[in-house]
Amino acid sequence: MKFYNIPGVSIAVIKDSKVIWSKSYGVVDLESKAPVTAKTLFQVASMSKPVSAYAALKEVELGKLATDTDVNSFLTSWKVPDNEWTKTKKSPSRISSAILLVLQ
Repeated sequence: MKFYNIPGVSIAVIKDSKVIWSKSYGVVDLESKAPVTAKTLFQVASMSKPVSAYAALKEVELGKLATDTDVNSFLTSWKVPDNEWTKTKKSPSRISSAILLVLQ
């Protein structure tokens, strides 16, 4: 943490959808010196991408999602519009969950 100038971090190990271990280190910020706790909220930023990909692929493994299904079949309030990319012969005619996973 010192090498990368990270004042605090919280780490959790998840197994079978349950937190089996967690530990917090450091402080929330250098000014307040408030310690990082299990209740400290952090921005996950790009960490949500591999978590989302894992969740989607787990659904594929369980047979609840097919990677070649048009994502518009799942969307209710908005649809992915046709555009120049989806209209070319080199690309699929629709946006599938597999394409979304690649684009993450």
